[in-house]
Amino acid sequence: MGQPTNASPCAILAFVDLSPQTINVITAAHAIAKQLNGTLKAVCVKAPLSVIKQENQFSAKKELFQDLRTTQSRLEALIQEYAPGAEYELVYGNVKSNVLEAMAKNHPDIVVLGKRYRILGGILGGRITDAVLNANSTASVLIVDASQPIPGSEKLSLGVLKGETGTELGILEKVFHQNSEQVRYFSIEDGASTLSEREQNHFVFSSGSNAIDNLVEYTVKTNTQLFCIPKGMEAGFPKRMLHKLKTNVLLVR
Repeated sequence: MGQPTNASPCAILAFVDLSPQTINVITAAHAIAKQLNGTLKAVCVKAPLSVIKQENQFSAKKELFQDLRTTQSRLEALIQEYAPGAEYELVYGNVKSNVLEAMAKNHPDIVVLGKRYRILGGILGGRITDAVLNANSTASVLIVDASQPIPGSEKLSLGVLKGETGTELGILEKVFHQNSEQVRYFSIEDGASTLSEREQNHFVFSSGSNAIDNLVEYTVKTNTQLFCIPKGMEAGFPKRMLHKLKTNVLLVR
C-alpha cells in the first residue's frame, strides 16, 4: 500500500449492504479516516434480483424504484449519523462487477467491509469479501466483525501474524498501536511444537493440517480483537484462515 501524500490523502472505501453490521463498518471506516485525515466513501451494491419479485416488467420497475428510494434514504441517514461528511453511492447490478469497478474508479488505500456470516439461503457479504480479496489492487483490507469492538474507535487487543518479512502495518501501524491495549505475535513454523511461547507474547504453532485451527483457537482464548496480516505476507497467507478467524481482520498490502 503506497503512502498517501499531502496532495493525495488516504482514500478509504467502505462496502455496505445495510445489514445490522453496516453501522460497525461505517463507524470503523469513519474513525480511521479521521485519524489519518483521509477521505471516506461508502458504496452499497445491490443485485436487482434481490429486490424484484414480480415477473411483470412494469411491476418490476416499480419495485426497483421503490427500493431505490427506501435504500437511498436509509443509506443517507446512516452516513449522516455515523460518518458525517462522507460520500456515499448506491449501485444496482452484478455485485462482483460493481465492487471491482468501484475499487478501480476510487483507487482506495484501504477497503473496509463487514465479516461474512452464514445465513439461511447463503452467505451474507460472501461475494463482496471474495471480490475484494481477489481484486487486482494494492488496497489494504479491513474486515469488521460485529461481535468485536470497532477498530479505530476503541482500544483493542491486537494479534499480528509474524514471519520473515516482518510486521509492517503500513500507514495503519500508528493508528492501531496507539489504540491497542496489548499486542501479541503469532507464527506458524516447521518443526515447532504444537504451541510454544518463544518470548513474551510471541506464540509459535507447528505447521501442519491443524495449524490454522490451533492458531484461530488461541486468538479466541487470548481475546484477540483485531488480527493483522502484515505487508508482504499476503502471498503465503491462506484465505481459509481469514474466513475462520472470529475477530476483526486487517490484511495489509
